[in-house]
Amino acid sequence: MLSVEDIEVAPSSRKKIKLSVNSPVNKTLVRELEHLLGSVPVDRLSRGLRDLYLHYACSEEVVNTRFVRDLSGDLYILLQFLDVVVDELSQECRHKKVS
Repeated sequence: MLSVEDIEVAPSSRKKIKLSVNSPVNKTLVRELEHLLGSVPVDRLSRGLRDLYLHYACSEEVVNTRFVRDLSGDLYILLQFLDVVVDELSQECRHKKVS
């Protein structure tokens, strides 16, 4: 049986997240994520990263194939995460307006 650690997130949401002891997520990471989400519009960040990558990929004359492949995969995962964040924050805003 896994033990769990409770992490309280932003007071505005008042949710508790149960994480396994083996989870790499901790209170510091949650606080930093909250800071990021509060500081930068996530949709703008996602769009900017996509544009930056496309600009880089199109303008690079000598391309290190392995580097670009690794960067593409890593960026794809990050952008998927940001898409989920945008969706979740949009749903939370809609729920607050309904309440």
